[in-house]
Amino acid sequence: MLPPEKVPAALYAIHMILTQARCLVAEGVDQGKLFTILDWAEILPTLITCRDEDTTEEFREALAGLGEQFAEFSGYLSNFDKDISWDAFAQPK
Repeated sequence: MLPPEKVPAALYAIHMILTQARCLVAEGVDQGKLFTILDWAEILPTLITCRDEDTTEEFREALAGLGEQFAEFSGYLSNFDKDISWDAFAQPK
């Protein structure tokens, strides 16, 4: 389980992976590449809440692996580490 303070950044990372994957599909990406991207991404939701132990490092490793394999995903680990989420883009009230 991720610590509660990391959940917004984790959800944002997953959102960005899916958004980037959708863009790649629109560009006609090879199906094998898309399969591999989604293979990296599919474990991420379970690391947020499905285990009792802290899964932060496992989440980080998955983001790192995705970024190492595909350059267009290389910044997602850094964003997660910096706690970048939708909150960073929220307008002040």
